[in-house]
Amino acid sequence: MNFLLHHHFAERELSDAPHVDLAAIGAMLPDLFRMARPRRHPQKAETPSVALSDEHRALIRGCEHHARIDKWFHSSDAFARGERELRHAFLLPNSPKLVLFAHAAWEMCLDGAWLRQASDEARARVREASKATPFMSAVAEHQGVTAGLDDASLASFDARMRRILAAFADETIYLDYLAASGIARRLAGIRTAFGLGVPATETLEAWARALEPFIDRADAALVDLVRERRAS
Repeated sequence: MNFLLHHHFAERELSDAPHVDLAAIGAMLPDLFRMARPRRHPQKAETPSVALSDEHRALIRGCEHHARIDKWFHSSDAFARGERELRHAFLLPNSPKLVLFAHAAWEMCLDGAWLRQASDEARARVREASKATPFMSAVAEHQGVTAGLDDASLASFDARMRRILAAFADETIYLDYLAASGIARRLAGIRTAFGLGVPATETLEAWARALEPFIDRADAALVDLVRERRAS
């Protein structure tokens, strides 16, 4: 499950918890932490512990919800079926190992479905992700995300997280999920980060054409996913 759906389901399922707004934001943090943490970094022997406030605990509650629901989500019929079909669609020329990214692509398709179906109020609550900024370092430490980072890597992580959270204000961090061409661009960025090279324009266009049918499928799959979660 990608971060927008994590916010949606945490908001629904933690509605009786204190600081539910922060808990729902916290449910997005594990995905955002992965974006911000350096892949290679110098090691640091130990990290000091930090006292946790109620706000910290609400964010951590969201992180814990993220882990619990991911186990359910990845075995759900709605997710497994879409990923399987997209893997087949990604067997394209000039696209080595693209099938390995069907999992991430289908998650982005489902986030795009949520964006199309969400109310203005729901989208506004997601845009408030920067509320987590004052508590971010302690939550990252509690979750073990910054374990072993030296001071320079910690500073880099903190700066990247601040940029990521700030990008929620105008939705630039996820607007690409609304269209096949946008998801194709995101896939190009992810693959490049793994050292697989920048795709040619015509290759990127082929990815978008392969993704196009999955935009409508994601809208239907999200309805199925919500129904499946209720039944579980």
